[in-house]
Amino acid sequence: CNCYARVLLVDLDCNQMYGNVWETKTVGGRLNAVLFCNRAACLMAMKRYEEATKECTAALKIEKGYMKAILRRARCYNRLERYEESIAEYNRWIHAVQEAKRNPMFRSSDECPFDRAANVTDTDFQQTITE
Repeated sequence: CNCYARVLLVDLDCNQMYGNVWETKTVGGRLNAVLFCNRAACLMAMKRYEEATKECTAALKIEKGYMKAILRRARCYNRLERYEESIAEYNRWIHAVQEAKRNPMFRSSDECPFDRAANVTDTDFQQTITE
């Protein structure tokens, strides 16, 4: 309950009131992961990549295998010229997709139930590996 309350106050100056919400082990459920990832997309459109990276990280703390958040964070790291981190995130995303294609019945414990690696289309996969 306390963690959920922190997420509701994320737009306020809650760092002073409740501590750093980004350090909370798991700050919410599925909706919050989606909201963090969507905020990251908006921040990326405004070229605020450092902030977008934090939003992706928050989403990934909730859903470790959230494919969109992994890919967005890889792209942010690339724009920030943090190439090693970018490559690591791209490789993580690519590996998850390849594993899901090889063995569609396999489910990782980190797999996101609403954004599965198995659902990545061949077109999206090819486009991503050429980035």
